[in-house]
Order: sequence, then C-alpha cells, then structure tokens
Amino acid sequence: MPLRIPFVIGLVLALVSPGASNALTTIESQRYLLIGNSINDSVLASNFEIGANQSSVPQSGLTLVEPFPPSGTLPVGVGITYDGNVAVVDPFGQFNFSDLNIFADPMIGVQCAGSAGSCNNGDSSTTFNGLAFPANGLTGGVDFTNLTNELNTARTEINGLAATDTINLTSSGGKLSGGTTTISLDSGLNIIDIITNTGGETDFILENANLVIDGGADSSVIFRVEDDANMLVSQSAILVGDGGIGLEDVCFFPTRTTTTRTSTSAMWC
Repeated sequence: MPLRIPFVIGLVLALVSPGASNALTTIESQRYLLIGNSINDSVLASNFEIGANQSSVPQSGLTLVEPFPPSGTLPVGVGITYDGNVAVVDPFGQFNFSDLNIFADPMIGVQCAGSAGSCNNGDSSTTFNGLAFPANGLTGGVDFTNLTNELNTARTEINGLAATDTINLTSSGGKLSGGTTTISLDSGLNIIDIITNTGGETDFILENANLVIDGGADSSVIFRVEDDANMLVSQSAILVGDGGIGLEDVCFFPTRTTTTRTSTSAMWC
C-alpha cells in the first residue's frame, strides 16, 4: 500500500527566503520522523522500517519497476539510525501500523496526545527496537503545544512565499508515473507548486517511478502540494542528485489546513 502520513518532518523547516518575516525553528519537530496532525488514522505505515534501512537498497520486498538507483544521485545509506520517532498530536488522532519495524529513541518512541490505548488503531507484526510493539515505545497523554505552535508558524511562513515555478499534473490525473524524472533547481530557495486538479480533490501520486531533485550547494526547494490533495508514493523512489544539494534541502508541503478527512495529506522533508 502507499505510505500515507500527514506530516513527515526533517530539519528543512529553516528553509525560508529573505522575505519571510520570521526565522523558523525546528527544536520540537526535529525530534520526530513522522508527525500525524489529523483525526482518526493520522499515521498509517506498513511493510517497511523507520529509523533504519538495514537491507541493501532497494529494500527487500520493495519492487521497483524503474532501474534503481538512477545515475547522478547520492547513495542511499544503509544502517540503523534510531531516529524513527513518531508523534500523533491531535487528541483524537491514531496510528495504524502493520509489518513495521520501528527503530527510535527509547525515551521518545511513539508519542500520542490521546491515551496510549485510544491512539493505537493497529500494530500487527510491528516491532520497537527489536521487541514486539509497544515494549514500551508507546506513550500517551503527551502535551504537544510547543510542537503544534512550531508547525503552525512554519505553515504560515511557507504558505506566504511566492511560487518560483509550477508542476501541472491535471492532464494525468495528478499522477507522475514511470521512468525517471529529474527536477533541476535554480540557486537559492525554490518554491514549486504541484497542481493536480484546480478546484478539486485529486491526490498527487508518484507511482512506479524515480523522482530526482538536483541542484547546486546553494539550492533548496519546497514543493507545495495543492489544497485538498494527499501525497501518495507507491513502488517509487525520491532521491537527491549529486549536484551539491543537501539531503535536508528538499521538502514536500501540503497547503491544506483542514484535518477533517481521514485520508491525510503529506509533508515530506
């Protein structure tokens, strides 16, 4: 199944243009790999591992149609990093895991605003640092006020930035399918809007494809996914090119603000 997550936060939220009014901080968000910010199943993940990449790339069980890795890309690291921490910040939010190996900081692990029991909507064949989940990588009743404020500030700033380019996928129904697509960035901060269906709710889907983002050492990019669109990735790879751009200089960001849909949008950084 595709990975469906409301927010995946890296350290790239400091990417702001000189015109942005506030410097964005990542003090709270950098503690987590996955941050779910909606009701019901806000984090759904299955059939892989987070906080680690122990298998040779591509991972065993992952069938990529396109040759991998494509030429001109940075190597994908292999090992255990123990940075697969998860936050479910809405009191009515839940996670749903299956066939998932979580490697995370034992002092953080999977944290929920709601109770540990109400937050768990499935954990079949899931492990935490090698033990059957939760054991005990699950904590409920966590106060995420500072994290929520940080994310809201980031959303305001990023939504206020002027677009430098657009990718229009309306003719393909929001899909980028097959082959290897390379996006070459200009110097500085690039703001690229992904349009899937103007005025509608058509998901952005990357399927059976390689997507390469490349640019110089002074390049960075935020892809803004159209309002009401989820971002789904199926049997595909998103990679950074070898032109000098850093691994933490790429972000996929949802412009949507509603959290009423059980299927969620995604922010990948």
